[in-house]
Amino acid sequence: MSGVRRFGKTRRFLTGVGTVSVIGIVGCVALLQPRRESLNPWLLHYRVLLEGGGRLYRCVRVGVQVTNDYKRNVTDADEQSAWDIIHERCARRLVDLCETNGGMYVKLGQDFARLSHIIPTQYTQALGKLHDNVARRPASEVIGVIERDLGKPMSDIFESFDEVPVAAASLAQVHRGVLKGSHDEVAVKVQYIDIADRFDGDMATMTLMMYLCGKLFPGSDFTEIIQRLEGVVRDELNFVREVENAEKCRKQLEEKFGDRFCVPKVFGGPLLTRRVVMTEFIHGVKITDLAGLKGPKMGFSNRQIATISEDMIDAFSYQMFCTGFVHCDPHPGNLLVRRHPRRTGQPQLVILDHGLYVSFPDDLRHHFTNMWTACVLHDTDKVISLSRAIGVDEWEWLAAMFLEHPYDVYSPFKRMASQADLDLMRKAMREDMQKMSDILKILPAVYGMVLRNVTNVRAAQKLMGSPTSRTLRMLRWSLPLSDGAQAMSWWQLYCLSWKLWAQETVHRGMLAYAVWRNPELMKAVDDVLLMG
Repeated sequence: MSGVRRFGKTRRFLTGVGTVSVIGIVGCVALLQPRRESLNPWLLHYRVLLEGGGRLYRCVRVGVQVTNDYKRNVTDADEQSAWDIIHERCARRLVDLCETNGGMYVKLGQDFARLSHIIPTQYTQALGKLHDNVARRPASEVIGVIERDLGKPMSDIFESFDEVPVAAASLAQVHRGVLKGSHDEVAVKVQYIDIADRFDGDMATMTLMMYLCGKLFPGSDFTEIIQRLEGVVRDELNFVREVENAEKCRKQLEEKFGDRFCVPKVFGGPLLTRRVVMTEFIHGVKITDLAGLKGPKMGFSNRQIATISEDMIDAFSYQMFCTGFVHCDPHPGNLLVRRHPRRTGQPQLVILDHGLYVSFPDDLRHHFTNMWTACVLHDTDKVISLSRAIGVDEWEWLAAMFLEHPYDVYSPFKRMASQADLDLMRKAMREDMQKMSDILKILPAVYGMVLRNVTNVRAAQKLMGSPTSRTLRMLRWSLPLSDGAQAMSWWQLYCLSWKLWAQETVHRGMLAYAVWRNPELMKAVDDVLLMG
C-alpha cells in the first residue's frame, strides 16, 4: 500500500509539473503574439526577457559556426586567398546576426565596419551595409510610442505623418511629419519601443561573446570597445540629452564658422521626451551620394564636392583640437548636404544625430593635439615621449592608431605605395591586433571615442572619393595649438601655413597621378588602410 501511495504522489507531482509547464508554454506563446505597442510597460519588459533567450541562442549559434569554420578549414600556413574565403563567409553570418537581433548588435556592427585598420576587409565591407540596411519597425509601433510619450492622439499633433520612415538606425527611426497649427515640416525621431529594456542584456551577451572570441583567437578580444561604448550609448537613449548636445554644437560652430554649417532646429517643450524628438526637416542628400551631389537636384561640381569634404574635416577638427566637445558618430548617414539657403549655388553641410558626444578635458585635448601633430610630422622623439606620458610603451602602435597606418611606412605626402609597403601594412595591421586591443585598455576612455570620430571622417571621405588630404587638413588645426608652435613667431607660423597649403596642393596632384598610373595597387592600399 505504501508503494501505491508513493506512486500516486509521484503521479500527482508529475501531473502538476506538466500542467504548470503547459500553462507556462501557453503563457509565453500568448505573450509573444500581441504587438509590442499594445502591451503595458510591465508586460513589455517580460516580453523582452522572453525574446532574449532567442537572441542569445542566435548569438551562440553564430559564434560556434564561425569558430568551427576557422578552426577546421584554415591554418597559418594557408594562402591569403583561403583566409579571404572564410572571412567573407563568416562576415555574412555576422551581418545576418546583427540584422536579426537588431538594436545594439547593429550599433556594434556599424562600429566594427569602421575598423579597417584592425579587422579584415571582408568584415568591414559586409558590416558597412548595416549603415543603410537597418530593418524598419512597423508604423503602428512608432505611433504607439509617440502617442504614449506625448499623451495625445496623432491627429492632435500632426496635420500629416508619413508612416514610411525616411531613415532607420540602430536605436531609432525617423519619419516626416507636418505639425498641426504651425505647419512646420519636421523630422520625427522615435526610439524603438523595446530598445531600453533590451540594452543591458544585449551588452552583457556581446561582452561575453567578445571575451570568448579573444580566448579562441588571440588578438580578437574587443571587449574594451564594447565597455567604452556602453556608457555613452546609454546616454544616447535619452533624447533630451541629444537636444542639449545639438544646441551646444550649433552655438560653437556658429561662433567660429557663421552659417557654413547647419545643425537642424529642435522643437522642444511638450514635443520632446526621452524617446521622441522633432527637428526641422532638411531636404538634402547623403554626403557620400556622389550621384545625388552632382545630379540636377544639387548640381555641385567636383571642386564643390572637395569643399564639402574640407568642411567636414574642418568642423570635426575644430571640435577635437579647439572646443573639446566632440561628435562621436559622424558616419555618412548623419551627414547631409543641401543647397545653402543664403549663398546661391553653394553647398552647406548638415550635421545630424547629436546623441553621442564626449567632452575632452583640457589636459587630454592638449596631449591629443600634440600627439596628432607629432605623428603627422613624423617627429619620432615627440611621439615616444607623448606615448609614455599616458603609459603606452608600444608607441609605434599608438601612432598607427592615430594615423590608421603603420608608422614606419607612413608619410602624409606619399601615395605611390610599393607592393612591399602594401605587404608590410597587411602584416602589421592584420596579424598584430592584440597590441591594438591592449593599447585600448590603457588609453583614457575619451581617447577611444575621439578616435572613433577620426575613423568615421576617414571612412566618409574615402566614400566621397575626395582628393583632400585629411591628415594635412587636420594638421592645420592641430599645429597652431601644439607645443612646438608656442615657440614660433607669428611670421614662422605664417610661413609654415603657406608651406602646408603648398604641400597639400602637391599632394592632391600626387594622389591623382598615383590613381591614374596604378589604380589596382592604389585600390589595394585603400582596401587595407582606407588611406586618409
